[in-house]
Amino acid sequence: MALVSSVPRWHKRDSVSAIDTVPEMVDRTMARAREAGLSSHVSAQVGTIHSLPFADATFELVVVIGVSEWLTSLTRPLEEVFRVLRPAGHLIISADNYWPLSQILDPINNPALKPIKGCVGKMLRFARLRTLQPRFHAYSLSRFDSELSKSGFQKLASETLGFGPFTLGNRRLLNDKTGWELHLLLQRLADKGVPLLRATGLVYIVLSRKGDP
Repeated sequence: MALVSSVPRWHKRDSVSAIDTVPEMVDRTMARAREAGLSSHVSAQVGTIHSLPFADATFELVVVIGVSEWLTSLTRPLEEVFRVLRPAGHLIISADNYWPLSQILDPINNPALKPIKGCVGKMLRFARLRTLQPRFHAYSLSRFDSELSKSGFQKLASETLGFGPFTLGNRRLLNDKTGWELHLLLQRLADKGVPLLRATGLVYIVLSRKGDP
């Protein structure tokens, strides 16, 4: 995740602080900053969103992309983001959509079956026929909005992004070129607010503002 001290215009005193739980990712971040000639504006360190190593009200903007799906709960992470943001500071955050179109259309992957598949998985693990696998957490749009609101954030804008790959019984139906063209078409329609499509992209991304705690 990235935390920015000032927005929207870049100034020589502005800075970006990044954290990651993996040391190799921190090293990559600093290497890219050096390549871009921005190392004096960028700092990176190993850290966790559950306990951000920054003082209260430090940043104007926090960007949390590709993180929420690894979290068992959003409560503490959002409290920490709220704490380090300045008054009226902004948060850009993403989440995996619980109801993406590509899964809805595949009977095997339809989200409505997840509770049943979860029970079957538990029984197989109990019988030692399956090992525990990392679990990715997805959210319905309304639930994710509720989590943000409960933590004191006011949603300003949102959209879903990404359509495909489309499968039937876990078998891909389209080649890469055709799948990409279909994605672009569906994304354009979603961006225009077409019902169903606007809420069924693979990833949900939200721009919100720090409000009252």
